[in-house]
Amino acid sequence: MPLIKTQVSKELSKIEKETLAKELSAKCASVLGKSVSYVASIVDDNSTIAFGGDIQDFAFVELKSIGALNPDVNKDLTVAICAIVSDVIDIPSDKIYIEISDVNGAYWGWNNQTFR
Repeated sequence: MPLIKTQVSKELSKIEKETLAKELSAKCASVLGKSVSYVASIVDDNSTIAFGGDIQDFAFVELKSIGALNPDVNKDLTVAICAIVSDVIDIPSDKIYIEISDVNGAYWGWNNQTFR
């Protein structure tokens, strides 16, 4: 189950949050070769984020997946995520940081079990 969690410093409308969540879910599913029905997307807005010592528009994105990640896929995901965030909520790519993590299935629980 891939999870993409996005924290942004801007206050977003309900439509912006939903659009961002849906577009990120769809793109992650596509790039990772997984069904969108298994992708969770969380959007948290209005976070206070200092970057370079200043409070400014900024996004921090965490992407976690059990498998399907490698350096080439990670680059494709980074390009796609930056494009979506820039398009939907107008934060420039140089103000978007992304953490991509490959999670061992034994460390991810769901429905009374782990993905081991």
